[in-house]
Parts: sequence; C-alpha cells; structure tokens
Amino acid sequence: MIDTRGGVMIRSLLFTLLIGAATAKRPLFFNGRPPGGFVNGPLTRGARTDAQLFPGQTLTTFSQKLDHFDPLDTGRWDQRVYYNPSYADKDKSSDQDLIFLMIGGEGEEPPKWSGDPTVQIMQFAAQFGATVFDLEHRFFGESRPMKDMTTSSLRLLTTQQALADCAYFITSMNKKYGYKNPKWITFGGSYPGQLSAKMRSKYPELVTAAVGSSAPLHLQLDTYGYAEGIQQVLEATPITNSKGKTCPDLVREAFDQMQQLSLTAAGRKTLNEKMHLDPPFDEKTTKHDIIHFFANVYDTFQGMIQYTYDGRNEVSKYQTTAEQLCKKMNQEDRDPVDNIWDLNVFASAAWGDDLTSFSNNYTEMIEEFQETDWDVLGEDGSSNRGWTWICCNELGAFQTTDSDTVFGSVIPMGYFYQMCEDMFGPPVNASYVRDNNTASNAYYGGDDYFDASNVILPNGMFDPWHTIGFYGTDESKNLIPLKIEGAAHCSDMYPEYDGEPKALPAARQRIRDFLSDIVYDADHPKKAASSLSMSIVIAGVVARFLLVPMTSPSVLLLLSLVAFAAAGKKPWMSFGRPKGGLVNGPFHLTSNDATTLFEGQTLNTFSQRFDHFDPYDTKKWDQRYYYNARFANKDLSSGQDVIFLMIGGEGEEPPKWSGDENVQIMQFASYFGATVMDLEHRFFGPSRPINNLELDSLRLLTMEQALADLAYFITSMNQKYKYNNPKWITFGGSYPGALSAMFRSRYPELTAGAVASSAPLNFKLDFYDYADVVQSVLSQTPVQNDANLRCDELVRSAISQMQTLSLTKEGRAQLNKQMHLSPPFDDKTTKQDIANFFGNVFNIFQGMIQYTYDGRNEVSKQYSTARQACDIMNKPGDLIDNVWELAKFEADKVDGDPIDSFSNSYTADMDFYKQTDYDKMGEGAASYKGWYWLSCNEMGYLQTTDGDSIFGSTIPINLFYDMCTDMFGPAINASYVRDGNKAVVASWNGVDDFDATNLCLPNGKFDPWSALGYYNADKTRNIVPVVIEGAAHCSDMYPVYDGEPAALPEARQKIKDFLSGIIYDADHPRGSSSSLSLGFLLIISLFALLELDYITIQYNTIQYNTIQYNTIILSTK
Repeated sequence: MIDTRGGVMIRSLLFTLLIGAATAKRPLFFNGRPPGGFVNGPLTRGARTDAQLFPGQTLTTFSQKLDHFDPLDTGRWDQRVYYNPSYADKDKSSDQDLIFLMIGGEGEEPPKWSGDPTVQIMQFAAQFGATVFDLEHRFFGESRPMKDMTTSSLRLLTTQQALADCAYFITSMNKKYGYKNPKWITFGGSYPGQLSAKMRSKYPELVTAAVGSSAPLHLQLDTYGYAEGIQQVLEATPITNSKGKTCPDLVREAFDQMQQLSLTAAGRKTLNEKMHLDPPFDEKTTKHDIIHFFANVYDTFQGMIQYTYDGRNEVSKYQTTAEQLCKKMNQEDRDPVDNIWDLNVFASAAWGDDLTSFSNNYTEMIEEFQETDWDVLGEDGSSNRGWTWICCNELGAFQTTDSDTVFGSVIPMGYFYQMCEDMFGPPVNASYVRDNNTASNAYYGGDDYFDASNVILPNGMFDPWHTIGFYGTDESKNLIPLKIEGAAHCSDMYPEYDGEPKALPAARQRIRDFLSDIVYDADHPKKAASSLSMSIVIAGVVARFLLVPMTSPSVLLLLSLVAFAAAGKKPWMSFGRPKGGLVNGPFHLTSNDATTLFEGQTLNTFSQRFDHFDPYDTKKWDQRYYYNARFANKDLSSGQDVIFLMIGGEGEEPPKWSGDENVQIMQFASYFGATVMDLEHRFFGPSRPINNLELDSLRLLTMEQALADLAYFITSMNQKYKYNNPKWITFGGSYPGALSAMFRSRYPELTAGAVASSAPLNFKLDFYDYADVVQSVLSQTPVQNDANLRCDELVRSAISQMQTLSLTKEGRAQLNKQMHLSPPFDDKTTKQDIANFFGNVFNIFQGMIQYTYDGRNEVSKQYSTARQACDIMNKPGDLIDNVWELAKFEADKVDGDPIDSFSNSYTADMDFYKQTDYDKMGEGAASYKGWYWLSCNEMGYLQTTDGDSIFGSTIPINLFYDMCTDMFGPAINASYVRDGNKAVVASWNGVDDFDATNLCLPNGKFDPWSALGYYNADKTRNIVPVVIEGAAHCSDMYPVYDGEPAALPEARQKIKDFLSGIIYDADHPRGSSSSLSLGFLLIISLFALLELDYITIQYNTIQYNTIQYNTIILSTK
C-alpha cells in the first residue's frame, strides 16, 4: 500500500515531485501540495474532519457521461456531488434561482466548501441566497470513471472532459430542480480556479460568471516563474544578519554550497551526513539523482512560501511562514547546509511529522506511482498519479529553476520530462508533453488571449503561482484581475482571522461587489466577448528596441557557447554558427576570396538612416552593398525591371551572392534577366552605424531597424535607377531568410515576393528541438558494430559516460586527460563550467550535422558530414576518446586549423566578449557579439538540451541567461531575455499565424533549424513551403554538384516555378494583410523623398497585458 501520511503529492498545481522512498519518512508537505490537495487541507487541526457533513448538506452521486466527445459511447459512471440549499432564498437573489458551483480539483473533495459557514463561498451564499453544489473531479476521490488508472484509462482524464462534466451536470440540475433562467456562478481555487474561469469561457450560455482564485491560466510548460515568486517573498521578508546578508543571500549561499558539494564524491558524503539522506549518495549516484535531491530540498521552500500567512490553519498563519523560514536560515552560528536541515525538521514538525531522515529515492518513488490499481494506490496515491497525468498530458506547470534565482540551476526541464516517461511509458516523452501543452494553450488561449467575460481572478502576490496568472483587465467584458498584496495561494477562499494580510478584507469585498453586480443584474455582458484582436499587438510592437530600456543584448541564431578561450583555439562551429556566418562560409567551384569581385559586380556604399524610428535623429552612415546588372534583361523579364535583393546576415557580406554565377540566386538572375543587389546587415562587416559595440550603440541593432534599412534602400534605389513599377524579390538564408520573409510581411508594397531559405520563423526561446534533429540525422546514418548500436546510441553512451565522470573530482581529471581540456577542470570547477564543457562538446556535433552534404564546398561534401561523424564514433575503443578524435578531425579537415587541446574556459570567453572595440575584437569576434545581442535581445534560439535527446540534460537554459548577463551586464538577465523574446513573438503572431503572401520557404530535413520553420502551405496567399529530404542548412542556395541529396534538383525547380509565377504575373496576390499599417510604410518613402524636416511623428503608448507597446502617428507640417 502507498503510505498516505500526507507525503509525495505529485498532483500539486505545480507538478509535485513525489519524493520519498517506501522505507523513509516523507515530509508532510512536498512541492506545494499539502495533504488533501491545494485547497482541501483541514481548516484547523483538531477541527471537524472532512468526512463529516455539515447541517443542511447531502452527499450523493450523479450519473455522468463517460466520454462527452464520442457520440457512440453510452457509458456512465457515478460522480460524487455535495448539495446544500440551506441558504437558498429568492428574496435575497432578486427572485431568481441563484446557484454557486464549487469545482472539485486534484483530490478527494471534502464537504467544507459547500458546508462550512466560515469559508468564503458559504459566506457569499448566505448573503446572496444561493444554493451551493460541489462536484468532485473525475478520477479523484471516489469519482472513478474507469476500473483502473492505466494510461489507456487516463485518456479520459482531461480538462475538456472535466469542463464537459460540469456543463452536463448544470444542464441536468436545471431539469431536476426546475430552475427557470437560473444564474450559475462557478468557484474554484488553484487548478479548479483555472477550470472555473475556463467554464465561463467555454460554456457562457450555462454560466453567468466565475470566480477563479489563484488560477494559473497560463499553461506554461517551464514554470520558472514559480522560483522567482518565492524569491520575491524572501526579498520582502526583512531579515538581515550581522554581516549584512539578507534572507535571499542566505538561501543562495546554502544552495551554492550544496551545489558545490554535489560535484564530488567527498562533497556528496558531506551532504549524506548533514542532510541525513535515505538512501545516501554512493558510487552509483547519477546526475538525475542529484537533481532529485535538489528538487526535494526545493519542496520545503515551496511548502512554506506558497501558503504563508494564508489562514487555512494555525500552522500556516504563524509557523510555516516566510518570516520563520528566514529566521531558520539566519542562524549565524551554524553552517548554511545545517540550516537547510534544521528548516526541514522545523517544517515537518509543524506539519505533524517527526523528520529523522531526508527521503532521496527517485526510483522507488516512480515504481510506486507506476501502479494502476485504485486500491493498491490508495486515495492519495491515485490522486498523485492522476494529477501527474494532467500535468504531463496538458497543463505543464513544471517548476524548474530555469531562471536567475537564489536556487541556481538545479532543477531543469529534462527532470520532469523523464518523470512523465518513467511514470506513463515511452510514448509520454518530451515531444508528447510539449506538443500537448502547446495544443492546450492554443485551445484555451493562454494567458495573453484568454477569452471570457464576467470573471474575477484573485491572486495573492505572495503566491508563487501568481506569476502565471491572468492580469489583462477589460472593463467592457467585466474581466477583473485582483492582486492581493502579501497574500498567499487561494487566501481569499479561507475564513477571516485576526492578523491576516492587510489587503485581504478589501479583496473579499471586491469579490462580493463583483457577485452583487452579477446577481442584481448590473450592466455586464451575458456572454463571453471575442478575443482581443491581434492587431493591437501587431500595431503596437513597431520595434523591440522601443519596448524596454535599450541597454540589452542577444544570443545567436542560437546563442553560441562560443568555445573561445583567450588562450585557446576557437572551434569552427559555435552553437550552429560557423566562421563567416550561417551562409557565408567559402564554398566550392570558385577561387575568389572575400575581397575579389566577380564579372559585372561593384561594391558600393549607401547613405543609410541611423535610426528609422527617432524622428529627431538625422544622422546617416555608410552601408555597404553589392550591385550587379550583368544579367539584367527586360526581354527575359516581360519588359519590366526585376531586382533580386540578397539580404546580408550576421557577418561580413561576401561578393559571391551577387557575383558567382554558380550560386542559385545568380542562376535565377540569369534565367529571369534580373539585376542583383546584396545589402550588408547593419553592425556586421564594415557596415557600422557606430564604431563600437557598447550597449547604448547596440540598441540600434534590432530586426526592425534591419528591415527598415531594406525598405529605405529599396525606395532609394528605385529613385536612383528610375525603376518603373519594379518587381523586387528578396532572398536570404538562415537568419537573413527569416528577414526575407519578415520583410515581405512588413513591407508588401515594396516587394513582389520573397524566397526564405532555412528561415527560423518560430522565435523560440528554448530551442531544445535542435538536439532532437541532430539525433534524428545520426539515427538515420547506418553503422555496424558488435554491439549492434546505432550511431545516435553511440553518442548517447559517450555523453552519458562524460556526465558520470563530471560528477567527481577523479572523473573530471579523467575528462581532462581524454579530452585534452585547456584549461583543465580543477578544484574551483563550478556547475557552470561543466555545462559550458558539454556545450562545447555539443558544438562538435552541430558542426558536423548542420551543413552535412550541403555542397557549399568540398569540406561539407566529404568531411563535415553525418557519415564521417558516425564512422569516427564507431571506431573500436573508448567512446570518449572517439569524441576527442571527432573534435580533432573537425578542427583539421573542416576548420583547417588543427588542435592539440579542447577549449574549456567560460570565464575567458565572457571576458573576451565584454570588449566593445571593433578593431580589437576583429571582424569575426565582433560579428559573434552582434549576433549574441540579437539573440539575447529578441530572437532567443537558445540551443539547450532540455528535451529527451541523446545529449541528456547537459545544457540548461540558465547557461544562456548567464551568458547574456555576463556579456552585457546585470540588466540583461533572464527576465529581460524572456520578455524581449515574448514581445517579438507577439509582434509576428508566432509561427502558426505568420502573415504574408508570395512567399517560398525551402527547408532541408537534415537541418536542425528546420524545426523552427514554417510549413503551412496556402494557395490563396501563395505561401509555398518546400521540404527537402536529406538536405542540410540552406542547401538550396549553393551550386549544383554530383552526388548531392536526391531531393535538391526538384526543390530548386519548385523555387524557379515560384519565381516564374511572380515575375510573369501568375494569379497571385500582390499585397499582404500586413500587420504594419500602410502609414508606417509611408514614413520610409517620405524620408527618402522629403527628408525628416517635412514630417512630424507622434509616439503613443498602449498597454497590452503587462507589456507596453508604442504606436506611431504621422503628419506633415
């Protein structure tokens, strides 16, 4: 039987970590969920038990449908429901039937919410004369639709089924009790609070209004904000020791010390002793075991903070509070880790348990909850399994420490993915969890686009869950977020008490006023209003640099780990970006270097605007561009001017794209009689608006500025060359491919079409998918060995061995030797150093796979291929030695710069990239820094291993957040990076709703960047995705070669057919429903024609949710 003494609750509205071994005592509170669930714990110890009914209350069952969405399924089951008409009084409710429905959550539903007169819902019922029902949630308590909890049965445990249960119940009760025009108002707290709000959104014809307390409406997969919420509470708790250290300082110090101890066998022995671990760490300890330990420690902080001062019982009022937590951490005469142990003993005693050992067994925990028999699991065990399923299947809410908080980077997303797969089987893997969470957000609208009216959403600001609440006030829809300062999780639902947070009485009154308006028919909408038009977001985000203070940076079309130590050699490949840029490395069939021009080609400069969005800035700068009219021929282009514009990217622009007749853009130019121009990107190569890379300068390095450069350039070239009704078609590959597509969307009046090769239009912050594609390519590359291991399995084994070695001082000494590390790991090695090492190892495989067989040169055809990588990994002998051999092979054959050591200094890298002088850094390094800025400031593309790939959980997103901060300063922290990325995604509608016409999007299936591509074909808008089997990054752009991937010739023909349709006026749309108004386009043309003196621009600020955006109004003097 499962021990149900209040332990191991995976079903928290946080994904409970289920800590504990069958042989060890479990603390009473873990990962945010107390005994009984989020809001269903006893009100006071020794008070009425939840098994007892209250006066006027009955407990019965309701015949519920088994599957609401299968019309052929006639199955039924008994759902428990409480009924209490004690307060029903039509004299108080305007002579109408008023019914309050409390929605049950992730545990057995107790009678208190429809019986105890001191809880708030019953207080409201008494005031307004309401009947109260309380419906237990399917698969929890005694409400069991199926005979077991197998994964097959759990397919019926979804939020949509739960909402449909409520809808069918309401309809049935209306019939049973003869309610006429009833007013149903739903209530719920925590996860049920979310359901309450969604009930009003999805069934507005049945529900008049909803109260959703502490409702996490943002179904966030990686709920890093929870840790930030805890830190905010600690920061608000005024405790300082004799050394001036605050409570957050003390917690950080303890976690830093524990992290450092976890890196060696001797240190883990110390943790065994200080934390009384059961079972202890031993020689078989894995990185996953260490993460599990930190998750257990983190749980105590969650348990004390989530309900601090909430009034549910005497314990949370006065004992397990933020103040008491900080006092325990502030014992100056004790070691910080000893204080952590004392805190756990104190909290467990307060929760009614005598803690003598600290549970530390992940394997036994999982084995317990793999059970599927209701009776063997017991009530608490079955609730744990059910809640875990909801989280893995839909909600996410995985409480990582993927942010820059006092806890450090101790609990990554990979830990939770592994829990889902271990508990429910291999199909429920990282991809399954991510895809289902994405689908749920799309269905419900997420926090940004939640669509409902007559909803009030109280959130305590001391509740860590408030970070994923909804705060988009809309008076027209009576949508009311209610922030309660100093209050905890669901505090507004519990009884009043002396000394409660000062903001609670006013909050309860605001809820009462809301209910009064609903009950007495104030002028509020009866049905849900439509969702907020995306045009607000689109019009608002004119440029990312207007959103926040412009002292901020970026990370590359990936944020490279830049394995570049000042004293070591820089790898050819740095997190996806090779030397020279993503498409501008040298390629075969030409002997021209980067400075040699081709026939008919000239290199020029253009007087470009300094800042397109500052009406008072008249400065200009010289932007380089290539011009080649060699193939211009109106006889071939239907008597019109056709101009192909290649868009420069994150490096010095070479002459090849507008000169070498073998590259595809020049092949197309020859065929269609087009002039070709190529504009170098601002801040890259010699195109420098400002001759330094300081933060104040980098504010001008944004995608919107780059797009506006293109618009002003095209307008000016039309004037210069007197083009009449010209057809401009933009081209680009990789990041410039994204710009090509974005330009067509932003400025459809200036271009006729766009080719966007390998364009990552999904601006994804955590780009774990990159590793997934690398694994896929390796798995498709056959090798033969005695163990019958595939290539990807060989790599997995090598990485796993390195992870094990990285956990001990002796193991790291072995890595120093086998990988020839420079500098070597030593006694000062940190967790960040280890993550950086694995990032550098990952770079090796990126360099071999991203351009495999792409034809850019003999190297990518013969050496930097998946075939070579797998052959080397398949050599007899030690797999780690093979990784070193692969690193040497890549440096010699691919980079042309042999190595005898493996770069391994995070600090040296960051110190180098803190420089701001172009000339001292050199073109290559300056380009890297500019690219990092774009990624930290806008694009994301942070290539973690936060999935379930062969590379394990070795590269957390925190490493990239640290890089942004270390390279650009403390203002550029995790919150800044996330907010900037979120604003860009909102500006471009996300990849699913990208708005453009006449767009061709080639993507190679062997390209890891293809995971961020756009694939929604649309004939009416002439959007043509081209999927190229076996092809790599930007393969369609390079010259034809013998032995190339079989799908490339057909892909090039599709691109040519697309261009033919545009140039010869096939029936395709000319304009676009551009998200940017035509008025904004006019500014570019007017700037070119009239200069700034004739134009006045007014900036307006609008608020959308928690982000401010800027709009522009034009007028002439």
